[in-house]
Amino acid sequence: MKKGISIIVCCYNSADVIENTLLSLCNQIKDAGTGTEILLIDNVSSDGTSVIAKNFISGNFPGTDFRIIGERRAGLAFARERGFREAEYEYAVLCDDDNRLSPDYCQKAFELMESDKNIAAAGGYGNAVSTVPFPSWFEKFRKSYSTGGQADSRGDVTSSSGYVWGAGMVLRLTAISELYSKGFSSILSDRKGETLSSGGDVELCYALRLSGHRIYYEPSLVFDHFLKPSRLTWKYLRKLYRGFGRQKPLLEPYTAAYNGETEIKNRSWKREALLLMRRLRSYGGTNIRAFAGRSEGSEDVLKMEKTLGRLEQLVSMKKEYERNFTQIFSAEWISPETKNK
Repeated sequence: MKKGISIIVCCYNSADVIENTLLSLCNQIKDAGTGTEILLIDNVSSDGTSVIAKNFISGNFPGTDFRIIGERRAGLAFARERGFREAEYEYAVLCDDDNRLSPDYCQKAFELMESDKNIAAAGGYGNAVSTVPFPSWFEKFRKSYSTGGQADSRGDVTSSSGYVWGAGMVLRLTAISELYSKGFSSILSDRKGETLSSGGDVELCYALRLSGHRIYYEPSLVFDHFLKPSRLTWKYLRKLYRGFGRQKPLLEPYTAAYNGETEIKNRSWKREALLLMRRLRSYGGTNIRAFAGRSEGSEDVLKMEKTLGRLEQLVSMKKEYERNFTQIFSAEWISPETKNK
């Protein structure tokens, strides 16, 4: 692949934000110092996102290396996968439609990836931006919105968190290509439309570390994350945590494999569901009453949302939960070093 950066912007009904995102990216390209392209992956939008984007680029930044690609499979993971296949450069930057990358983001991303060939994914620092004041509880839960720092300091996070956010994620596409060529297939489809299921970014990082690559946090990679007022409500955050819970059973096979497990043994969806029901009962009447009310800012309520989401996912999956462990444990893309550690 050619040396440079492919900026992948995945969109679903992004008409109201896409112009500002493209403005920040086109201004960045002028100073990137390396080959750079913008790929807009339109994931079944119905609001004219592609037309607005095309007209904005042609009217304001003619000559920009810019392509619009349609992806008919609904789901962010599918849109990103399409972007990986279409990219012409060695490194990719995932820019969500509500992200604004700092002017030197791509240049610093390129230099970081060039400095260490073992880094397959890297993430940066997100500034929270909105047109309305942030709620009193926002600072406590800001990481849930992919804002703030992703670790206490820059460095390798492979064996700690093991992932970086999809917002602003930098990827080595040779590592991604190798992963898919050896049979990797996402268990999660990630967000579909307005639903709040998620975790595709975590899954991809977990797969990369199982294949022997490193995950890195670099706080000098700075981006603004524009948060619509509708996302800064307690109701939205509760739904977000319910989605975090749903992703948990799908990601467990990856963490089990990384921790050296090779057999399913006691992995039963019924057993896990019973444990979760006991956990819900352990919260007690006070927290259950808080759960039924507004309870704004309650960490216990969010924990209950995650537990419920996890339980819902287990029940909907049933025996597929156990099959996923078998699938991941036997995956050809897991490195021998990981299997034998």
